[in-house]
Amino acid sequence: MGKVVAANAEVKSDMARNFYLKYERIYIGRPKVVEFDVTERTNITPMECRIRGQTYAAPLFVDIKYSGDAQSRRWVWGDL
Repeated sequence: MGKVVAANAEVKSDMARNFYLKYERIYIGRPKVVEFDVTERTNITPMECRIRGQTYAAPLFVDIKYSGDAQSRRWVWGDL
């Protein structure tokens, strides 16, 4: 995944020349399952998900830097 982010690291706008997005870091969180009583569990295994008919999925986080006229900000975007 790091190679995909590196290959597409910067996205420039055709409309505003000063605006761009830059993907800086990508990382994956722990898999989690939401139970029927709406509690979240992170100690789930792929086999348990298979038996229960659930997806073994983890949140994906990306550090994104963007710049407009004279500003530059950074934030973390999760659960993609």
